[in-house]
Amino acid sequence: MKNFFYKILLLIIFSTFGLGASTVSAAQIGFVKSNIWASKTTAIAGNPITIFVVLVNSESDGLEGDLTFIDNSTNANVGSARPFTLAGGGTSNVLSVVWTAAAGEHQFLAKITNAVSVDNFGNRTPLGADILSELSDAIMVKVDSDSDGVTDDVEEENGTDPNNPDTDDDGVNDGTDPNPTNPDTDDDGDPDGTDPNPTDGSVFTPPDTDHDGAPDATDSDIDNDGIYNWVETGDGTDPYKADTDGDGTRDKQDAYPLDPTRSKVEVVAEPLATISLPLPEGETQERAGANVITTPTTTENTNLNTNFTSGEVLGEKIENNGGKEINSRWPWWLKGLGILWLLLLLILLIMTRKRKVGTVETKTEELKMEEGIKRVVIPTPVPKKIKPVVKK
Repeated sequence: MKNFFYKILLLIIFSTFGLGASTVSAAQIGFVKSNIWASKTTAIAGNPITIFVVLVNSESDGLEGDLTFIDNSTNANVGSARPFTLAGGGTSNVLSVVWTAAAGEHQFLAKITNAVSVDNFGNRTPLGADILSELSDAIMVKVDSDSDGVTDDVEEENGTDPNNPDTDDDGVNDGTDPNPTNPDTDDDGDPDGTDPNPTDGSVFTPPDTDHDGAPDATDSDIDNDGIYNWVETGDGTDPYKADTDGDGTRDKQDAYPLDPTRSKVEVVAEPLATISLPLPEGETQERAGANVITTPTTTENTNLNTNFTSGEVLGEKIENNGGKEINSRWPWWLKGLGILWLLLLLILLIMTRKRKVGTVETKTEELKMEEGIKRVVIPTPVPKKIKPVVKK
């Protein structure tokens, strides 16, 4: 870390004031001693890391060329070559490249190729050789398989699962969990993932399984599956799980909430009944087809006459194989006289109704006459008083 701050200080000095004569004597053209470093000395695979290098030109002529960063552990270029121009007279410049970290130990170096010295008149003189920097300090890159911010080797030491970002399933990744193997660090009944202060047992949020705003202690349907808690307890389902058997169907809609292999009601087909009709005299069961079985069957009769009009329905005109009307085998009152019977019945109802209405009207008139008679008052003549005759 101390070495890292030293390099940063060099970077500030070079960028602001350039290089002094004493420093230039160590490297007239090219790189400064201890001139390449990385933004991190330890990293996780996949993370971006920036590699820095300081270029210097202490000659009076300018310097041009191409700069390439190299991963010395794999001898692979990091990015592509970058052209640069650096004036003379002790000028310095800082160049960088971003590298995606790969697992393992790595060191880097920088190389100047196609270097050319350019004087004040524009004359160009190739230097004829590549210029290499020193190697950077080693960078150790570790693997974090579950991307929880904790490398696999550290997880193994801590007893956590390197392939599970939340080992204790409390809603907090192992990298930020105060106790990644205990879902309730302060033992206050509130998991670390919902606890405002997971290390202080006096501060907690009451559990709310279905996140409906009602704490479980007062929620009549904890899992919000549409079934009361006490009903689920009686039925054997889990009041804390909306889908007890985990078959993808909520308990409310699941006909078999404890059986993960089925969820819908199974419909069993009942055998259909056999209907027997009375046979007319002289007919056999086979000829009349009196037994009608409702079980659907497929038959084919090539002699059946299907030339029916739209008005010919069952009960009117249906012909059998021989062309004889089936209706003619039944009594006359079962043939097409149904409408006549209905008309007769309707006439009887109308006549009965009229008779009742006439009777009611007659009774009403009689009552009116009786009432009128009662109201007629015949005055009774008052006898005259006869004075007695007194004889003198």
